[in-house]
Amino acid sequence: MNRKSIVTSLIAIGVIGGLVGLTVCNRDRTITESTTSTRTTTTSPTDVTAFSEDDFGASVVRGFADTIVATVEERGGTPEQAVAALVASNAETGWRSALPFSPQGGIRDIFGWRYTLPASAESWEAAAEATQVFMDVAATVRVDPADPAAYALAVQRADPRGYITEERLLKSGRTPEEHYSAALPRAQSAYEKLRPPS
Repeated sequence: MNRKSIVTSLIAIGVIGGLVGLTVCNRDRTITESTTSTRTTTTSPTDVTAFSEDDFGASVVRGFADTIVATVEERGGTPEQAVAALVASNAETGWRSALPFSPQGGIRDIFGWRYTLPASAESWEAAAEATQVFMDVAATVRVDPADPAAYALAVQRADPRGYITEERLLKSGRTPEEHYSAALPRAQSAYEKLRPPS
């Protein structure tokens, strides 16, 4: 084989290799795009699970959520108000108090307020006390609880301690309204698990 033939063969191999590479890349791209489009499917409220039945950490969270609902019920609150309380506490602390707060530091109660209660922050008593305060403020709000997310945020903003957005546990890039709306499906799922329809 002469030098010219070798060069021609190498060029042909390179072209074929490039075509194969493009085909593989395009196939991978198609798979990636297909996977990405599948992952961006929105979740309906019925697909949300508030907490599992067998995980210890989930059982702790369930206990806090149950304390919130029971406290609202003891105050004569409606199911909508119970869901609203679950929305606010989930949006702020994920139903657990004693969370460290950044960047300001300090501890927040279950509704995201600076902790000032006499009991340990990570306790049922503290969760019940914080819910009592939530219901005290709720009595002053003239917003329909039929929209639990809007109602929950209205109660938080009506609190005399002053709801300062920059000091809350909100995800980056989300407004309080968006954050509370995102917590609603989980709150509804929790309420259905804690108070299943008879």
